[in-house]
Amino acid sequence: MSPETVRPRLLVGVLVLVLMLQGGRCAVESHSAAGLHRSGLLPLTPLQTVPAGPTLARRAHCLARCERRADCVSFNYGQLPDGTAGCQLLGKALCQAGGGFSELQRDAGVNYFDVYRGSTVGAAEMAQTALWTECETTGRCAVPLCQPVAGDYCTSSAVCAASITNAQCTSSTCQCTSDHWLNSPTECLPGVAIGAACTQLIECQTITSGSECSSGGLCACPAGTWHNPDGSCLPVKALGEACSVDPECGDETTTFCSSAVCTCRANYVDVNGVCEPGKAIGAACTISAECTVYRWNIPIVTALLCFQMVTANTACTSGVCACASGYWNNAGTCRQSVPFGGACTYQEDCSSYNSKFICSGGTCGDFGCTPVIVSGYEYRLAGGDSSCLSGRVEVRPQGAATWGQVCDDGWGTEDATVFCRSIGRTGGTATCCSPHWYATGAVFHMDDLACAGTESHLLACPYRPYSGWNVENCGDGEVASATCT
Repeated sequence: MSPETVRPRLLVGVLVLVLMLQGGRCAVESHSAAGLHRSGLLPLTPLQTVPAGPTLARRAHCLARCERRADCVSFNYGQLPDGTAGCQLLGKALCQAGGGFSELQRDAGVNYFDVYRGSTVGAAEMAQTALWTECETTGRCAVPLCQPVAGDYCTSSAVCAASITNAQCTSSTCQCTSDHWLNSPTECLPGVAIGAACTQLIECQTITSGSECSSGGLCACPAGTWHNPDGSCLPVKALGEACSVDPECGDETTTFCSSAVCTCRANYVDVNGVCEPGKAIGAACTISAECTVYRWNIPIVTALLCFQMVTANTACTSGVCACASGYWNNAGTCRQSVPFGGACTYQEDCSSYNSKFICSGGTCGDFGCTPVIVSGYEYRLAGGDSSCLSGRVEVRPQGAATWGQVCDDGWGTEDATVFCRSIGRTGGTATCCSPHWYATGAVFHMDDLACAGTESHLLACPYRPYSGWNVENCGDGEVASATCT
């Protein structure tokens, strides 16, 4: 007779309910492996002889015994070596160490199977009793009672894989294989990579920790994080922080890792720690940082890609992007103003520094009026504007290469009037203290003049005692000026 095991009708519903509540798993309790039957159930009684008779009658005898005990959840029905039948009552299911979930039980020469081993029950037998009909309807008859589920104890991956898809034995526990997640106690499904379609969070986080299933139904790293190829979403680095790859710095359309530091890309600027589009000269702004724009430039000589500032040295002035103080707008590029005596290319290089400066011969200088020659000497105003009505007083012998200045020691209205008469004007006002002198190393030809105001030209005026042509004790802050009428 084939070994068989029978289950009580009364307890099938109870066991099914327990299995449903436990997700189909057998509870794992702390018991010594010794003495536990490989069927996975705790024996309540030794194998006992049952009366001889038809198979169904002997099975019914075991069923009756089990029903009389509240702690009986199953029984084994088998054949003794002498040919007589026997049964053993079994208590709460125990998934035991060492597996044995589908193996033939051998104990004291007796062969028997667990009640839920569907392979031992023929279809004809199952149809003969309400017990088997109910069992077949629930779908439990073909599943071992102590079949392992995720989280159960195991000794090999084969035991787990027999009943759990995509499972393995890890640290003596049935677990999903790498990159799979637990969909049910007996099913592990593959995770979903960044950018792939998803329906729930665990699908994404199985592959990439810290990721999310976005509102668009795709796995993605949350805002403020970046996808590290090692399988995680990490916080984005701030501008100026050290980096090794572009994604670390956040939005790759606005930032990148340049020279191992998170930096704004071309045409973007750091506005309070965020890369915002740079604004051109003349655009509305709120802070000066918005007004600096960069672009890529390829030098002809090196043919290397360079990062060049185009509108640096800008400022937000009265709500509009403009060149900062000390710079001027040269077709959208802020060019630095040049002081007196500096090298220049454009007139604005000089005039943006001082409206009275001019670029002459590649050097920033000031405006010199056309000289007037009187009695062998040349006179002119310099350092003023093209009206030639005011400026510093300059004089030199006719044809000399260098203009000299007049010291303001004793410089007054009479002196200024005579100078203005020298250049064809009728009256003049004296000004001291170098308002039109912008350089260093003034050359003073005259000092301590004492004009009466009636002289025809400056060289006709007398000097004060101890003074004369090229006799002086003056410095750069004492260059005399005049305003003529």
